[in-house]
Amino acid sequence: MSIKVYAFYNNKGGVGKTTLCSNASILYAENNPETQILVIDMCPQANISQFLLGGGKEGYENNQKLQVAYSRRNVVGFVDWILNGNSEFKSLPKNSTYKVRASLYNESIPENMYLIAGDSFL
Repeated sequence: MSIKVYAFYNNKGGVGKTTLCSNASILYAENNPETQILVIDMCPQANISQFLLGGGKEGYENNQKLQVAYSRRNVVGFVDWILNGNSEFKSLPKNSTYKVRASLYNESIPENMYLIAGDSFL
């Protein structure tokens, strides 16, 4: 199985990373419905997470719910899992532990798009 990885990174703010990543990932998901698309938000502002989780106030509130879940259902929860002795990946967490299906929060997002949400504790 081949995995394609596309990364959007720039240390400067306001250059369009969130817009570019969201548009590219949504378009790719729409054009490849048989492929699971995973967006990993590594930004403490979690802007793409908020967008994919409903946008505006709704997206912010949905992301907050993931942050206060029992095991932090986001990128910080995943990093914490690794730092607590799982760095050799002998037993990977369940698929649904840290990723969420974005379409459950935002009906305009394709059903094959998943998100590991950002967190202000990054």
